[in-house]
Amino acid sequence: MQSILKLIFLTVLLFSGQSCMQDNDQALLQQAESLNQQLVKAYQQGKYPQAIELGKRALKIYQQVLGDHPETATSLNNLALMYESMGEYARAEPLYQKALAIKKTALGENHPRYANSLNNFAELYKSMGDYARAESLHQKALAIRKTALGENHPDYAQSLNNLALLYKSMGDYARAEPFYQQALAIDKIALGENHPDYAIDLNNLAVLYESMGDYARAEPLYQQALAIDKIALGENHPGYATGLNNLAQLYESMGDYARAEPLYQQALAIRKTALGENHSDYAQSLNNLAFLYKSMGDYARAEPLYQKALAIRKTALGENHPDYALSLNNLAALYKSMGDYTRAEPLYQKASKIWKTALGENHPRYATSLNNLAYLYSDMGDYARAETLYQKASKIWKTALGENHPRYATSLNNLAYLYSDMGDYARAEPLYQQALLIWQKKLGSSHPSTALALMNYARLLQQQSQPLAAIFFAKRAINTLQSSRQQNITLSTELKKSFIQSKENDYRLLAKWLVNAGRLPEAEQVLALLKEKEVFHFLRRDRSRSANFSHNITCTQQEQNWCQRYQQISEQLATMGMEHAKLEEKGSNLRTPQEQARFEQLRKDLDIADTAYYALITDLKQAFSQQAKQQKRLTTAQIDDMPDNFQETLHTLSKELNGQVVALYYWLTENQLNIILTTQHSRLARVVKTDTQDLRHKIMAYRQKLLNQQDVSTESQELYQQIIQPIAADLKQVKANFLMLSLDDVLRYLPIAALHDGKQYLIEQYGLSVYTAATGTGFHLQTPPKTNWQMAGLGVSQGAEAVENNGEQFDFSPLPAAAQELQDIIRENKQDTGILPGKVLLNEAFTLQSLQDTLGQKQHQVLHLATHFKLRPGNESHSFLLLGNGKTLNLSELNQRRYRFRGIDLLTLSACNTAMGTVKTKADGAEIESFGTIAQTKGAKAVLATLWQVNDTSTSVLMQYFYQLREQQKVSKIKALRQAQLAFIQGKIKSSTSKTPYHHPYHWAAFILMGNLL
Repeated sequence: MQSILKLIFLTVLLFSGQSCMQDNDQALLQQAESLNQQLVKAYQQGKYPQAIELGKRALKIYQQVLGDHPETATSLNNLALMYESMGEYARAEPLYQKALAIKKTALGENHPRYANSLNNFAELYKSMGDYARAESLHQKALAIRKTALGENHPDYAQSLNNLALLYKSMGDYARAEPFYQQALAIDKIALGENHPDYAIDLNNLAVLYESMGDYARAEPLYQQALAIDKIALGENHPGYATGLNNLAQLYESMGDYARAEPLYQQALAIRKTALGENHSDYAQSLNNLAFLYKSMGDYARAEPLYQKALAIRKTALGENHPDYALSLNNLAALYKSMGDYTRAEPLYQKASKIWKTALGENHPRYATSLNNLAYLYSDMGDYARAETLYQKASKIWKTALGENHPRYATSLNNLAYLYSDMGDYARAEPLYQQALLIWQKKLGSSHPSTALALMNYARLLQQQSQPLAAIFFAKRAINTLQSSRQQNITLSTELKKSFIQSKENDYRLLAKWLVNAGRLPEAEQVLALLKEKEVFHFLRRDRSRSANFSHNITCTQQEQNWCQRYQQISEQLATMGMEHAKLEEKGSNLRTPQEQARFEQLRKDLDIADTAYYALITDLKQAFSQQAKQQKRLTTAQIDDMPDNFQETLHTLSKELNGQVVALYYWLTENQLNIILTTQHSRLARVVKTDTQDLRHKIMAYRQKLLNQQDVSTESQELYQQIIQPIAADLKQVKANFLMLSLDDVLRYLPIAALHDGKQYLIEQYGLSVYTAATGTGFHLQTPPKTNWQMAGLGVSQGAEAVENNGEQFDFSPLPAAAQELQDIIRENKQDTGILPGKVLLNEAFTLQSLQDTLGQKQHQVLHLATHFKLRPGNESHSFLLLGNGKTLNLSELNQRRYRFRGIDLLTLSACNTAMGTVKTKADGAEIESFGTIAQTKGAKAVLATLWQVNDTSTSVLMQYFYQLREQQKVSKIKALRQAQLAFIQGKIKSSTSKTPYHHPYHWAAFILMGNLL
């Protein structure tokens, strides 16, 4: 999808009539002015061929009447802009050159209008991918405007903006940011905060932050720009549509498709009305919406939109325009995703041919087209053709960008991946090593691209039967990811999407390798980091709210020396490489003698460091290979020399609960379910061959039948055989009584308590709890709760209609039993019959303020929320609870600082409604654990929630039973929950209306306890 920016071109299209000339000449100039006005209109409507003809006619008049006059230069500039808009760069360039020469002679090199021509010429070179010439011209224009207009003039701000945009296109975000910020500050004073150009500045800075992955800073800027455009331009203006489009693109980048879709649709509707269905901007909106649907896996809706955009661009721009090629490329990518290679291939080929003709054989975008086609052939198994195209793309990038450019490293990586698929590991290895070296030098040792190279190299080493070296590099990759998410670093455009989709699997794959090597504590470490990463993604990469999740995988004693050496040289390469890159970008003409000397010295030092780096990898591989020969795998005892407090925690919990507490880690890899059983004394692993997609279908079907209260005995037993049976004998062997379950992906939607071995439910055998990212840090896990609880109960018994959340509408049914539930549980006065002392805030009394006040008082150990709580896939803004005044509070808001749960032993949500999504959306249940993690990291020791919205009457009964056991018998939370569930299973508790037992799992299996068990 194209990056959508409102580029600022200061192009003078109209001028006033001239004096002191013949009437005939005056009439001709008036005719030229009329042609110019028509040109503007045609340009705004996207009718570029018509605009070109008008521009030619106007230019002819200016040349005839004025000769080499500044207004003739303006006309040349206008015609050049039309050709540039059509992608005909070869015809635009000489026109820009002639316009520049005329203004230089007529006005001088210090005139602002000469700077205008430099600016437009620079934008052409930028479009052509010639960043070096573009930068030089933009810098010259900036200097002229600074001298002629001053540093507070909007045109000077425009030059800052254009230069920043160039640096952003070059991937140099560090240089782009201060220019954008300076331009924003100038326009704020010069134009005011309500001016459309100020909105453009906000938008440009937001786009930069989005590219950096800093969504938290990008979103308010986009929203502010949109609000300005709404007032200044109106809701039917194409500029307002652009703002909607930009905000939608941000939400799409965040994976928030629910909020992106209506904004894209609104932008589409505005452009359709304002510009017409034949305008290229309308085609762009169609393309963006299609891309969204493709990302969602909804290919049926994406295809006709891509096709319509293609048809519009064909008519509006012609079949030789780069944007028409882009539409061909996008449609080809869709067909490739659908597995329809027959339809994808000719479209990729045609797009490549257009870019070759329009941009030339040495343009980076042409290289990208070759790369895309190679990727298709690779998927088709046509390695010979893929190899040729990858090599050609690599050569172009090397020539155009240099052999130390990150994009060239991408091409090396792609080619290495192809050779790896072909089994040609000898040719793949040096390419992976070279790509890794480039990325470390240019992007640093904490960049996700570096992590990608490390992980790809680790896979290659695993394929070469070098498991210990593979684990070493995979651990480096995961630690790099851990660092990069704290620094809000993102990938290059080419790598971003595929890498984001695959990096979760990297955690799982490393855990699998560690299990195979018998290194179970390290595998547990990796799985804990996976949960942290899921929370990080759920919180939308807000670094300030993810500060608790920055742990790394530790090095073993055998790896320690290699870790130190590798870290030292990689940091040295990154430091020198980045310094060298900055001096290189300056150019030899602008470097001082001291800088030139430093530049040359760095080049020599980098050559030495490169050699040392390759030597280190060779030595490292040999050392690990020798170690593997001496010892086929590291024993658990050796690895247990690493500090590990978790087993001590299990020992403490087992003592407190008077029964064996064990941890079960489940995670899915391709066609495999992996399990680690950890006790206070030992660890062991089990592997189950599983079709993960089939498992997803089974769990969804099981949940559906369960929610309809149908017979699920067959499904419960089948799932038990897949998930519990492989470890059942081991659980008996270690005499387990309580299971702390670390669940992965779709398993989190499964009510584990209801799995059945043919004789008993699992809950009849064990007390169960869920292990979250916060649990993994040991947060409050061993802290005993207060003996006597006081409770604050907040609830909603009445229904709510048309509650809005993120632009969506929800109708909530009443919870008539909620009021009675709180009354039966809480006694506010001595005469009340409730179980625990406390206070009740029902319906209108349950507001944001009352919730904050309750938490601030810190006198209640239990916070019981009897209200609708929607837990949905996506991110924190998707999940929310209903307040008594009909408003909602989503997890994004709940996660703010003003909500503190310190002193809360238990946070109970008695009416959760967890939406599993569909197979297509591939929801992974992160929202369930992420909420528990948020609450725990904000102070709550434990969270009791449900996997679906259980009947409010039976929920009320179970809650009473749970609290009664805790209050009267002082039993632990995990025991009280289990006994309450057993009472339902055994029919001891029946419906007060129908006398029907609540024995069906629908009524009791949804309840899950996260965090502190005591």
